Amino acid sequence: MRSRLFLWCCAAAVLALVAPATAATKRAPISGTLSKRGYTVIALAANGKATSVRASHGGFSLRPPADRVTLQLRAPDGIYAGPVVIGSDQHGAIAIVGVRAGARLGRIAINVRRGYASVARRVAKRWVDVSRWARARKGVPIGAGNFGLVRSKPPRVSPPGDLDADGVPDVFDVDVNGNLILNDVDRSTLSRARMAQAESPFYIATSLFGGWYGDAVNANARAVTDADIDRSLATNEYVAIGLLPGSPELDCGGAPDPNNPQGWIGGLSYCTRGGTGAMVLAPGQFEPFPACCDPDGNGYGTLTNNSHLPPPGSFSLKPNATSSQIRTGDVLIQRVTSNGVTTDTPTMLPFVFATTLGLVAYDDGQGNAATISYPVDPKTGPGIFGNGFQVAAGPNGDVALKLTFWRPQRKSIPPEPGSWTDIGKLSYGANIQSVGASNVQALTNCPQSAYSVNDPNLSPGQDGNPGVTDLATDQPANPANTVTYTLNVTNCLAAFGLAWNPGEEVQIRFWAVDGFSSSSSGTDMWAYFTRR
Repeated sequence: MRSRLFLWCCAAAVLALVAPATAATKRAPISGTLSKRGYTVIALAANGKATSVRASHGGFSLRPPADRVTLQLRAPDGIYAGPVVIGSDQHGAIAIVGVRAGARLGRIAINVRRGYASVARRVAKRWVDVSRWARARKGVPIGAGNFGLVRSKPPRVSPPGDLDADGVPDVFDVDVNGNLILNDVDRSTLSRARMAQAESPFYIATSLFGGWYGDAVNANARAVTDADIDRSLATNEYVAIGLLPGSPELDCGGAPDPNNPQGWIGGLSYCTRGGTGAMVLAPGQFEPFPACCDPDGNGYGTLTNNSHLPPPGSFSLKPNATSSQIRTGDVLIQRVTSNGVTTDTPTMLPFVFATTLGLVAYDDGQGNAATISYPVDPKTGPGIFGNGFQVAAGPNGDVALKLTFWRPQRKSIPPEPGSWTDIGKLSYGANIQSVGASNVQALTNCPQSAYSVNDPNLSPGQDGNPGVTDLATDQPANPANTVTYTLNVTNCLAAFGLAWNPGEEVQIRFWAVDGFSSSSSGTDMWAYFTRR
């Protein structure tokens, strides 16, 4: 393969921007000129460490964090724009993406539509690292333009930092093992092994709080529009960012506006100066971010642990953003400076819970059942406080509810069809928020004994966690796509020494999550049930 490499020749020297001081100050800089302005160039080592610089006028120069790296691009709007291709074999089936320190790359053409960039002329062999390669079609890495969501079986020996050799490095790849299952819900041995190996405290997790089921928004409910989804997302979405040690700053792209000292141009609107983001101080209390936390005034907010997790902890942010403003592919960089040495660590938002799970129907097996008709009247509709869904106990004295839900959705990732995708492979469950006049929100999730599976797409909870696990993969949003399980509410309450008496109302919170760690994302909603 290497004997057939066709490498393009070197171009003239270009105007360069000086990169910040890094741990790699003795390494020769990599330089080039992008065909478009305002992109961030990221020199990425196999271990996930990086250096980066914004090429405001196209030209760039940065010292890499290792002798051999790949170059990745972040677009002016903050989204991942793909790898830089240095060359390919003569058939275009292999793309070369490895660069050595000191490389002079000349002009680099950015292909926005296809999600990658390539050098315009052959690069001198001494500056090319052929060990960093990717499967390609006509010289274009197969992961370009789809954030790595492409079928690509890991080779016997993977390129450094790219398990499935699709050209999208693991830190930006939504599917590191190329099996078309997103990392966060992939329970395959290979994916878990790689994710555990590459696990970093820098994670991004999203939570969408649905509230009362009638207010919760799901793309499969009748009369729900994209505008409804965006309003719900902007109001109810929260983001947790796992922190690196050492008071990191958060770089969300863009740059100061030269015409407005308080303004900002480009980047992610929910974490840049003058944008919509807010640091969470307490429930219902917020402070604009990064304005709250930028002591040096450079526009990059300093992240602090505002969670209950032990240090370094996580930072809770309310984006106040719509589905076009917070999405798969958003690139964030934590920048830590210690003793004058700066280290960049990038990561990418894999997906966002854009909608909640939706309640379709319930049946207690005793003649009390309902299929929900949306929209639901918030004053008189069933399942609201004071008008809970009517249920009765069976012959054994237990109230067991057969529950059917729509899966929550995320924005589709091209080339997935449609606007919204039903998220597969999630875990589902419930807990009790109140019974009668007693508030019992301290209760943990219902024990596994309270669940039984009524759906071929579900299995009992996996990995020792309670609830049920969806076996189906992601699918285009469709009202026919549902999950069904039975929750024995009496059993759940009994596990905590509580009973459900006739005439009492119980508030049940239903949830769907992609895991059970502090870095997990999820969504929820709740409804009231009254025992007859």
